[in-house]
Amino acid sequence: VVQIRAGEYAEAHAGDMLKLDAPGNVVELTRARMREIVSEGVSTGQSVQTVAKTIREDFAFSKARSSTIARTETAKALGQGAKGAAIEQGRDEKHWVTQGDPDVSDACFANADAGWLSIGDVFPSGADTVPEHPNCRCNVRYRTRPEDGPVRTMSEVRCPQCKKLVGRDLVGVVELVCDRCGERFKSSST
Repeated sequence: VVQIRAGEYAEAHAGDMLKLDAPGNVVELTRARMREIVSEGVSTGQSVQTVAKTIREDFAFSKARSSTIARTETAKALGQGAKGAAIEQGRDEKHWVTQGDPDVSDACFANADAGWLSIGDVFPSGADTVPEHPNCRCNVRYRTRPEDGPVRTMSEVRCPQCKKLVGRDLVGVVELVCDRCGERFKSSST
């Protein structure tokens, strides 16, 4: 179901950033980068050949850029596909999950720290689902909140240094390491 919904989303929305009226569109960003390269070349007295070489080798026009676009557009379609499938399956909550490494952005950490949200809510960054940014490696999990009983409250353990959520429902004395700031600390609960 996710693949079907992702395909439908991609058919309707892939390449939206190529539209001239989209905020932060690729054309706008490409023009801005082109202005920077040419301006730098002219102001420093570079030859036309040097400016042309810089344009060819620049990240904005490289093979890596096309990979980033493909990876990000695919992630966007799969993110929307997963959300659509979750709604069809009656899921009503979502949770942002990061890779938990130093490459994770602050916005993604904030989204993960928000915990379980209603499926219709947006995450703190304003994103509805993944990706948050180009090359985002995060995921969103979905679940159905139990209807026949109280919602289980969980004790949260946060890093004393940066306040990132690092655990829930820990029992006993547990030594923890924050994957955001590297702080080592002990948590004790019963």
